[in-house]
Amino acid sequence: MFHHGRITVLLLLATTSPLVAQDIPKTPPSIDEFVLFQPRKSNADNWKPDNLVFEDVYFESADGTKLHGWYCPVENPRAVVLYLHGNGGDLSWRTRRLRDLQQNRKVSVFIFDYRGYGKSEGIPTVPGAIADAEAARTELARRAAVPEKDVVLLGRSLGGAIAAQLLEKIPPRAVIIQSSFSSERDIAIKLTEPSGPLKNVWWRPAVASVARVMPKDKLNSVARLKQYSGPVLISHGDRDRLIPFSQGRALYDAAAGKKDFFTVRGGGHNDYPTDQYNAVFDQFIDALPEVPPADLHTGHDAKNNNRAVNAQPQTLRSLLRFGWLLGIPILLYFFIARSQKRRRRID
Repeated sequence: MFHHGRITVLLLLATTSPLVAQDIPKTPPSIDEFVLFQPRKSNADNWKPDNLVFEDVYFESADGTKLHGWYCPVENPRAVVLYLHGNGGDLSWRTRRLRDLQQNRKVSVFIFDYRGYGKSEGIPTVPGAIADAEAARTELARRAAVPEKDVVLLGRSLGGAIAAQLLEKIPPRAVIIQSSFSSERDIAIKLTEPSGPLKNVWWRPAVASVARVMPKDKLNSVARLKQYSGPVLISHGDRDRLIPFSQGRALYDAAAGKKDFFTVRGGGHNDYPTDQYNAVFDQFIDALPEVPPADLHTGHDAKNNNRAVNAQPQTLRSLLRFGWLLGIPILLYFFIARSQKRRRRID
């Protein structure tokens, strides 16, 4: 399916250093990202779930890519949670879990689709997904009328790795990671071993070659957790055949702050959370530090705060545009003057 030249280009793209969210690349996804992201379209019925109170939300990522999400609020929430889902399907596949979080766990939840998933536009890439998550957190904070630092991040599988990338810029109130990996390089090497889950896939050797030269800091959750001092809850199934249990433990060992680890006995990668896990989840939420009264804004105040924050880059952009307008004639003046000097010398 891939021409030799395209594979070479993709291999080179996969081994470049990861970019920050603001520098979302315009290049095609690398070969590892073709494997990492697996969006699948849902049927129309999935977008109209029963017994779930939600609002359709459309917003934009940093580069203008249009994204879609569901905001599932509750009155007097125990926490405000940003849900970062795994690499398969789209947000409508998580309806059952959303109902539980809203109705039983009593938390307000915002779930969104990364670019290229569900109703979100674009093509999925790692830098793009990180930027999308940052934009989603900003949108959730605005709607829930809380500062971004008071949002709890909940990431499952790939979503756990994306959540970890958000820890440094604005440390959250807490982070909850379920069935995730220590770094993309670690899981890529594991998956592409001759005896691994991809052993019968024809493109396994190509991805295995990429895995061995992949940057160690690409989706490196261990490195991020080492720098985060807030509360952490990690869970992993001891029968997970996709992401090894040891990688979940590595995340727990790396966490620098108050942390808890829950072993899902007999749990596989895609198993639904057990009652025992939900009890631990509730205890974790109850034990979180109270949100300071100063952080409890009205919706009007939150919108004004976000406008103030967003006004800064807009003002900077305006100044830059104005600077270009001034700079162009100045540059033309020096260019013409220099050309005239050259002509005089030649003449």
